[in-house]
Amino acid sequence: AAYPIYCMANGLNVRSSNSTSSDSLGKLNIGDKVDAVERNDDWYKITYNNVTAYVSRDFVTANANEATFTRLENPEKLNVVEAKKDSQVVLRKYPVIAEDSYGPVFKGTDTVATLTKIGENADKTWFIVSYDADGEGAGAAVEYYLSVGSAARELFGLSGNSGNGVG
Repeated sequence: AAYPIYCMANGLNVRSSNSTSSDSLGKLNIGDKVDAVERNDDWYKITYNNVTAYVSRDFVTANANEATFTRLENPEKLNVVEAKKDSQVVLRKYPVIAEDSYGPVFKGTDTVATLTKIGENADKTWFIVSYDADGEGAGAAVEYYLSVGSAARELFGLSGNSGNGVG
């Protein structure tokens, strides 16, 4: 029986077979829902535009709350907790812990760059953050995703039990 899965990356290729070298049949964006009919170690077999297709398991989730993001009306600056300045977190291009999703590393010792929380997913395991590399807004701030795991909780003094344990 088919079951829903949700995309976690903008521009995720939908492939004609379970290979990155196969033809792209289209693209999915964060929050897009498709029906999975089978999965293996690296791929989901899906129904896409009434044909059988494949998407990488690294960039999809079966949890709708993980893939549902909202923007905050009042962005919130994330401040480093003094006692934990040696911590660091990796910002991500997509809300997934996968090799292709790496962005910059934000370190607790970074006295210039700033992070501002501008959104979050429904189960609060990921934040959308605005990353200002020079801390003064001189360059355009870039949006990334921050896993709300133990490293982020430690670095920013966040509370709560949600999160996937990685930052």
